[in-house]
Amino acid sequence: MNHESFDRMLTIAGKTTLEGDASVRHSLLAVSQQAKRESHRSRQQVKNFVPLIALGALALTGAAAAWMTSVQPDVLVPVAYTTDAGQSFECVIYLEVPDPELRAYLQATDWDGVGQRIYDHALAASLAANIDDLSFDSTVERESWEWFAASDEFTVGSVPAELLPANDVVAASDSSCTGDLH
Repeated sequence: MNHESFDRMLTIAGKTTLEGDASVRHSLLAVSQQAKRESHRSRQQVKNFVPLIALGALALTGAAAAWMTSVQPDVLVPVAYTTDAGQSFECVIYLEVPDPELRAYLQATDWDGVGQRIYDHALAASLAANIDDLSFDSTVERESWEWFAASDEFTVGSVPAELLPANDVVAASDSSCTGDLH
């Protein structure tokens, strides 16, 4: 917008034009300069925030990496299965096993086919009556529960009774499996 078009708008509105009143021109110039300073300041503030955002993202990435590596896996259980809909999945179950004898047993276990056995068991359990009286908010939540219960049963639950220590079998576990059943 130039001076003439602004003057026309002021004239139509019945106000004093820029050329007709020096105080209007002075006030408008002051507002314009203030807007320019504010505009520059907000760009500067954004420039100041960029390093802070980058540091925050880096910290978050570091925290995620620390969480992801919190399980020091001694045993990797490869899982592969195909759903009833024909979709194939591959993932890994990570077990941290402190007992040396138990660790050796699990490391020597042939895990071939365990993924399909976990899937088949979880699917059947998710379709059966809920005998544990557990409350689930959705079918997906129930299926997820059954998947992880079956994965525990077919991995840690496969340990012979004579090898079971007095304490827990695993110190920690994690999985890249999502437990999708369909």
